[in-house]
Amino acid sequence: MSFSQALSGLNSQSQKLGTIGNNIANSQTVGFKGSNVQFSDVFANSRVGLGTRVSAVLQNFSEGNIESTNRSLDLAVAGEGFFRYMDTSGEVVYSRNGQLNMQSNGDLVNAQGFQIMGYGLNAQGQVQVGGQPVPLNVSAEELEASATTNTSTVLNLDSRKNISDDLSVAEVGGTEISYHYANNFTVYDSLGNPVNTTVYYEKVGENLWQAKVVADGNYDADNDFMMRFNSNGTLVGVGDVIDQAVFDNVESEQAEVDAYNSFLEELAGLEDELDPMAPPAMGAELQAALADGRLNPRAGSTEEADINEVIADLMSATPTLADYDAVFTALADGDAGVGTGVAGLASAQTQLDAAVLARTQAIAGLTGSQQALTFNSTNGAEDVNFNLNLAGSTQFGNSSTVSSLTQNGYTSGTLVGITIDEDGTIMRNYSNEESRPAGQIALVSFRNPEGLTPAGDNVWRASAESGQELVGAPGTGLLGGIVSGAVETSNVDMARELVDMIVAQRAYQANSQTIKTQDELLQTAINLR
Repeated sequence: MSFSQALSGLNSQSQKLGTIGNNIANSQTVGFKGSNVQFSDVFANSRVGLGTRVSAVLQNFSEGNIESTNRSLDLAVAGEGFFRYMDTSGEVVYSRNGQLNMQSNGDLVNAQGFQIMGYGLNAQGQVQVGGQPVPLNVSAEELEASATTNTSTVLNLDSRKNISDDLSVAEVGGTEISYHYANNFTVYDSLGNPVNTTVYYEKVGENLWQAKVVADGNYDADNDFMMRFNSNGTLVGVGDVIDQAVFDNVESEQAEVDAYNSFLEELAGLEDELDPMAPPAMGAELQAALADGRLNPRAGSTEEADINEVIADLMSATPTLADYDAVFTALADGDAGVGTGVAGLASAQTQLDAAVLARTQAIAGLTGSQQALTFNSTNGAEDVNFNLNLAGSTQFGNSSTVSSLTQNGYTSGTLVGITIDEDGTIMRNYSNEESRPAGQIALVSFRNPEGLTPAGDNVWRASAESGQELVGAPGTGLLGGIVSGAVETSNVDMARELVDMIVAQRAYQANSQTIKTQDELLQTAINLR
């Protein structure tokens, strides 16, 4: 008689029950992966089998449920991948358990003291993705203050405002600043001191606004700048203030041209009044005087007053030949004093054209959307230098308002906590509301996860069967993302395990019954003596 088949069955089912018991025992272990026993029959060149044996114990790496813990250092992998740890001996191990603790030195470790690994920072403080994974550490150093270098604001300036009308006035250091709209923001100097900054906007021309900047109650006209919009209300350019003389020259030259034209019109009217009444010789002389420029068209001159007086006399009485002589005498005297009117008009028009061109070129010089501003420091910090970017600003017929405002400066801050993003980036949060990365947790995948070797403490080691590790950032390739404030529960199905335990128990009992039967048969054979 042979007891080997039954014994093999007992041994195999015993291992089956042991596996089931281990699964049930770890049903509440975070990140635990249950195992299944595979059996195979045994033949040794015999027609009857020699029983069974355990051919393999395979791990089930299906995902467990993700449960929220509301603890920021509890992590779960949503998808494929393993956390990469360095154990206390310096060996790399892998786990699906992301329950971390921060030690006093900033190391992030699990309950066994294994330090989680990922990508560190480069010299610029940025995550070095793709580099060699290293144990991650969260530095507790304070964040140094950073001076503001760039400020961006998007605003609308009310196009319905009229030049020099409906102005408000602010007094700054004895200087009165008139404006149509003002907005303020805070920038920081090199010591992290806040500098309250106000920009006053005044409409000074067609589609032109002038801005005056005040920092902590200090006004420096060198920081004034202008904004130019097109007819569609879009910002065209920003630049230094255009010299007021550029605008004044256009007005004065236009006034000069208008004066010449007005007086020439008066002289033409004089010709119309005198010509029908004058003898032919006088009419011809008057026309010749008009043609060769021997007349004085300069408005405001002494000769003009004389001519106007004579004209008034001619209009009030019947002119005589002496009156005509007086007119021509006055005209001749005016010509000797100021030159020809036609030449003067041409010269004034040339100067007006030049003034208009200078104004056009000055306005066209307002390009770009950024203006550099500088303020002297009074508290030992470096001078405040920053660029104000106004890209996207408009001039529409709506109330003036700011829709966006950002700046890149900040005061110093102390570490108040950390958060971990879905891509595994560990962010250090500071008291000044700034955040900086401390590194990025890496995930690892294997071609054959079932080939990993269990090492206890809910970790595995790589083996020849599992293949080499494939390291990457969470959320890339086949790797899942990281869920902060949650853990992955065991994937053990308790109901299934209990059913499997009943089946294994019955199989164990059946094998023991085979031994009992074999024993009875053996006892019968012995009793044959």
